[in-house]
Amino acid sequence: MKKHEHSDLDIPLIFFIAKNINHYLNQKLEKYHLERTQLHIFHYLLNNEGVSQNELGEALMLDKITITKKLQGLVEQEYVKKRTGAGDQRKKELYITEKGCQIHNELYEIVKRTSDILLQGFSPEEQKTIRELLGRMAQNIGQTDF
Repeated sequence: MKKHEHSDLDIPLIFFIAKNINHYLNQKLEKYHLERTQLHIFHYLLNNEGVSQNELGEALMLDKITITKKLQGLVEQEYVKKRTGAGDQRKKELYITEKGCQIHNELYEIVKRTSDILLQGFSPEEQKTIRELLGRMAQNIGQTDF
């Protein structure tokens, strides 16, 4: 098989890690009838209650169809509720429900366990370096014009 000119890139490694994280999270979230994207939405709403669906989609860089579909699942599971905005009757504000609050700690533990698995075998100094490097990578991609 011919070696490609760009084979020195670690793109397959990044994709492999992301794919395995997604698979792991989706398996753990199955118990709650949630998917990884819904976990991101849930986490964002915990820290930003009252945002609109459009604001949520922009913040998480999700298209309208995806955000609508994933939110619908969260509402059906009674983890999230929509309320009419106080100042604008057309605006639907999003809030975590009591049922959503009840599973918050369990979801946090899933995320923490995922992080623990990824960082196992690394010294505290190596873990700090990994977090710093990943943070810089996130900044790099975040500053890119799409």
